[in-house]
Amino acid sequence: MEAKELKDQLRAKRDSMPESHAVRLHRAISWLSAAEQQSEADDDLCFITLWISFNSCYAVDENSQASSERQSFKGFSATLCELDSENQIHDCLWLNFSKFVRLLIDNQYLYAPFWKAQQLGEGDWQKFFQSNRSTARRAIA
Repeated sequence: MEAKELKDQLRAKRDSMPESHAVRLHRAISWLSAAEQQSEADDDLCFITLWISFNSCYAVDENSQASSERQSFKGFSATLCELDSENQIHDCLWLNFSKFVRLLIDNQYLYAPFWKAQQLGEGDWQKFFQSNRSTARRAIA
């Protein structure tokens, strides 16, 4: 579905949703439209605008009592997976990008305790990194 169709649907339903929700969805659709304009011109810019659009979707209510950004993202991801009855998300991620997911899992620079250890001079992060990496790899399998 393209941004224009989504914009029309939002316009029709806007009055039945909280204002903050409608504003975020409007923002997401605007960024999706920008991504559509970049789809053939600049892959990097297209990816960035799609990511911003995606981020706008799951962070719907700024005033909610959600305990963290991570929990909001997990909830949004779980809902997407529940609605994905044809496993299109699974197929896209795991069949096309599993190599890159493994590279991310193996990257110590994306592991928050690595950076904390650099700041505080604590060297015990490696044991936890190996354990977490093994857990993530088992989950993928």
